[in-house]
Amino acid sequence: MIVAALLIAVVLPAGIVSASETAPAVAWNATFSPENNSKFDAVAPTADGGYIALGSTLTEVYGGREDLLLIKTDDRGNEVWTERFPDVAAASVAGTSDGGYIIGGYNVSTTGPEQNFTYQGSSFLIRTDAAGAEEWRQVLPGEKVSSVAETADGGYVAIGWLWNPPGSANDTTAVITKTDGNGTPVWNRTFPGAAANAGLVTADGGYIVGGTKSPFNNDIGDAFLIRLDGDGNTLWNENYAVPVIFDIEETDEGGFVYSGNYWYGRSLALQPVCALCRGARGRRGAGGRGRHQPTTGDLAGSPVCAPHPRPACPHHRGGGGAPLLPEGEPLKHIFGSAKM
Repeated sequence: MIVAALLIAVVLPAGIVSASETAPAVAWNATFSPENNSKFDAVAPTADGGYIALGSTLTEVYGGREDLLLIKTDDRGNEVWTERFPDVAAASVAGTSDGGYIIGGYNVSTTGPEQNFTYQGSSFLIRTDAAGAEEWRQVLPGEKVSSVAETADGGYVAIGWLWNPPGSANDTTAVITKTDGNGTPVWNRTFPGAAANAGLVTADGGYIVGGTKSPFNNDIGDAFLIRLDGDGNTLWNENYAVPVIFDIEETDEGGFVYSGNYWYGRSLALQPVCALCRGARGRRGAGGRGRHQPTTGDLAGSPVCAPHPRPACPHHRGGGGAPLLPEGEPLKHIFGSAKM
């Protein structure tokens, strides 16, 4: 049984906690199990001090329908309301300036033999009011959305990738789509040979997009960050010494911190790997600011390891692009930061 659980932990307000120090205490946790097979994919704080959680439930583990779940809680995780959207998989949720929510969801189908699937599908921008009632829905054909957010002009941005046709040189093309307040696309920008797993609207009204190269080989150096201005013009595009980026946050000083993972040899132990170094224009460098905790070796302030390339499934991890783990293969986590 897969149970959806929302966990909020008390985090130290300042300083950096090393892996050797005591983990933060859990203030509370709340568990929801609307079906036997349910999961959460995203959670965000709300203006009233509560939380909005986005997840999905499967009617059957194999071949069943996947329904999107939107759950509002109070500040202690107690359920306020739940809304269900049939036949939509969950990707991302964000609050809007009027107290409503913008949801990123998708559906996907596969064709072809096992272990050599071809993926196709569409994504949805779903706008709800403060009570979770749907106000409108916009289809983004051929796109797998990873992240959504409201923009300063009252529109929205959807970040993800396009599935390329069979026979293409690359599996996917990263895409960022800007819409108006009704979800109608205004412009989009594409980046061939890439998949965007994360992105956000920056403090200056621009955008930052992160992900991995396509095809999905999980090689060190495949991870990227792309910085755009408010009109979608690329300001810089940098690669990093990790295979994939899954999440990005903007820092108070105008830089960015990202997280991802990679495989580090074959070992029974699951060990965290951390690299926090900053350089100019998103580059990490020996002269940059920040803390660095190397593992085996050091290359311009980045951990060095022997990659273990393998095909990846862009639909795995809720469509986030996480590679499938072979039996006995440990997952390594990576944290890094970049200067704007």
